[in-house]
Amino acid sequence: PKFTPMDSLTRDAARRIIQSGHSADMAAILEWLEREMAEAVAFTGPEVLEEVDLVSECILPVMNQMGRTLPRWVEPAVPEYSDLRGRYDHFGIRLGDSRRVLVYGGTDQEMNPDPSVNVLEVGSWEWWKPTVKGAAPSVTQGQAVAFCRNFLLVFGGTEKKDGSRSNGLWTLNVETWRWKHIRSIGNVPTPRSGHSLTAVDEAWELVLFGGSDASGQCQQDVHTMDCHQIGCWKLQLVAGRPPPARQAHSAAPIRGGMIVFGGYNTNLKFYHDVWMLKTGSWSWSRVVLHGAPVWDRAPLYRHMSVMGDSHLVIISNDGLTHSKVYTVHLEQGEWTTPILCGATPTPRFGQSMTNLGDSRLLFFGGCTDRFTYKDVALLDLHLPWALERWLWKGQRFSHGCIFGHLSPKLLTRIISSIAWVD
Repeated sequence: PKFTPMDSLTRDAARRIIQSGHSADMAAILEWLEREMAEAVAFTGPEVLEEVDLVSECILPVMNQMGRTLPRWVEPAVPEYSDLRGRYDHFGIRLGDSRRVLVYGGTDQEMNPDPSVNVLEVGSWEWWKPTVKGAAPSVTQGQAVAFCRNFLLVFGGTEKKDGSRSNGLWTLNVETWRWKHIRSIGNVPTPRSGHSLTAVDEAWELVLFGGSDASGQCQQDVHTMDCHQIGCWKLQLVAGRPPPARQAHSAAPIRGGMIVFGGYNTNLKFYHDVWMLKTGSWSWSRVVLHGAPVWDRAPLYRHMSVMGDSHLVIISNDGLTHSKVYTVHLEQGEWTTPILCGATPTPRFGQSMTNLGDSRLLFFGGCTDRFTYKDVALLDLHLPWALERWLWKGQRFSHGCIFGHLSPKLLTRIISSIAWVD
């Protein structure tokens, strides 16, 4: 069968309706465009490309009218800050509900540990260095970091003096900016590195999972700590089949529990699976997903974040040639690859990834084999999540910038057919 493009009169009518901005008319015309698009995707050739170019001059005004933009990379204008060195394998932590991101630790260009603390003001994009008092943690790599009740907590990692594993616990009060070494009691986790420490249940409880112990063996145990009793550990008995033992994984809070992704085991087997820990029932379950990407053979350490209650965002970097963004819809159980506008940051590894809580992820630093970065980039996903799979389907029409080649017809259909919510 041959695809028949719409006639010029129909094109003009659709264009006028879309330009008018009347929601009822737009809904009607774009419902029709949806059917047209469903028919068009079965074909290739110049007729289809002409068809999907229906309302190219209307897309940006309509998006602006809706108060939305497409998912994109943004490079904010950050004033020069000479006290900050490039680094990798550091931590970027949002301080509660504030518009501040604290950057701690990492390794610099000369492979020296950097225990400094720096703060980025989101919005003005100004860096500043607090005057920190007290002895900083003695660990330099593989530690886990979380934030609760005005305290940055650091647990475990590799000791700077002799390379041994630690199970030490430190806090940094972000009001007084004083470090304190905490004496742990209870069922204290064994010394380890590459574990995760996650604030769950609205940041009132900390969950420690996995890591490798002093012998290099990966673990799969779960320990918890009440944020009102910092230093008092409990070994949590969890029902269900647990994830395979691992280290260098990602963990993030989600409503009712925690999500775990990736990592690798003692034999350097890399994982790309997703697991959910429900903290109400204390039970593990594996999240069954379809359409998984073809992964590079590299760990994805702290490269995952949760948007809302049902979407994961995962960044895959090989540090050489590519930087890819994948998303997971937990309820639908599928992987997708969104199309993004803007300039993708230089491929790297070891960067920090901070969820700003407004559908934006902040990236800082990282390195390649030759260079260590101190730049800042934003991944702005401020878009109704139901649009995601349609943007992904539109890739067949895209060969670069989304506005240059992606189907305006598809985008227009997206704009009208989704309930636009904050």
